[in-house]
Amino acid sequence: MIEILIGVAVVAAVILWGVINRQANEFNEAYNPVAIANGLDDCHEMARTLGFRNMVEYENMFKSHGTKDKQKIAESLAYDYDLKIVRGLSGEELEKQAKYDAHVQMICDTTGLKKTQWESLSEQEQKDMLNSPKYIKQHLEFMERVAQNSA
Repeated sequence: MIEILIGVAVVAAVILWGVINRQANEFNEAYNPVAIANGLDDCHEMARTLGFRNMVEYENMFKSHGTKDKQKIAESLAYDYDLKIVRGLSGEELEKQAKYDAHVQMICDTTGLKKTQWESLSEQEQKDMLNSPKYIKQHLEFMERVAQNSA
């Protein structure tokens, strides 16, 4: 009887190890390329440079706000690293840049333009686009999709 229980425990441990190992590999495949591209050894080191204990804590911050897409989290990791470490922004400058980038990203998501295309438009062309009925309709549709995806 004890041999059976030990055998079941060993099988359960092997299965648990396999599941954890698979999840760790998925985690590392999603985030390590960002860290390596920035000259760091792994994503945990990159998260520590941003003030987090490790990459799990950074990812959990996004998950707590409803973002589970590892690609979006990896993009945010690269973005945060660029702003804080590469550009050296902090405080008010960092907040101002982040707000601007979030605003431009929403416009780009709505219109399908790339950030460089949006920024290449003159100030008047940008204003005209934002006030156009077509953009307003696109923006409302975009906001509906975001609301449906977060619900």
